[in-house]
Amino acid sequence: MRNRNMSGIAVRRVAGMLPWNLVCGIVIFVVIGLVPPVMGSENELLSKEEWSILQSLEYRYRDSPSSDHLLLIEHSGKHLAGILSTHGSQRLWMLLDPDHKPFVKQLPKGDYHINSMEFERISAFAKVHPEVQSALKKSARATLNSK
Repeated sequence: MRNRNMSGIAVRRVAGMLPWNLVCGIVIFVVIGLVPPVMGSENELLSKEEWSILQSLEYRYRDSPSSDHLLLIEHSGKHLAGILSTHGSQRLWMLLDPDHKPFVKQLPKGDYHINSMEFERISAFAKVHPEVQSALKKSARATLNSK
């Protein structure tokens, strides 16, 4: 290290140290490069609110036995369908009108089947997102093919 006195101000410089503007530039570049993976996209943050609605409804109805194969619920401005799983052991909840990706949101994961009348009830209940509608149609077709 060298100390230099310039006009009464002591200046200290470490030999081999990079200039501040280069160091600051590297730090800013690294931080900007890391922000999207750490913070997530805006779409991901907005999607978390929809997952939260789905989770709260799944939790609320988890211990509420119902023999109805299909429950249609409006909660926090969103429309949800509660469908008994294929084995009837649990109720699976699906968000019908999501605004953010992934559009098909279901809790918990599992297999379900609906018939064409249930599909029509769901369609009359809410404006179903096209990707959700496609998933529901596949389930309705699988029900028809298995009979």
